[in-house]
Amino acid sequence: MADRTPNLNRRMVLEARRTSLDETGSSVTEWDPLGMVFVALLRGSGRLAQAGGREVPLNKARILQRAVSEGTASRPWPGHRYRSGSRTYAILAVGDWDPEGRYLQVQVEEGRV
Repeated sequence: MADRTPNLNRRMVLEARRTSLDETGSSVTEWDPLGMVFVALLRGSGRLAQAGGREVPLNKARILQRAVSEGTASRPWPGHRYRSGSRTYAILAVGDWDPEGRYLQVQVEEGRV
């Protein structure tokens, strides 16, 4: 049987979106860190999208990380994001990667907020 242990060699910060109002009553989005995780980043496909009147690259990928129990604040959920330096990865979906449930497979899109 092949070893199903992913190489979790990248450090990223898991963040949750928080929306509040500024002094003018405008909506402001901020990102609160939930914790640092080590992950494996598996690149996928990419495309160009329109944002702010210009084309920006959007790259789909999968991120593998150690499993976190449902209901735990540090578990990734759609709407959260990973951040590595100036790069961000919007979380689209989360599921088990292995039958034992030791790792999560997270579908992400790089470049999307």
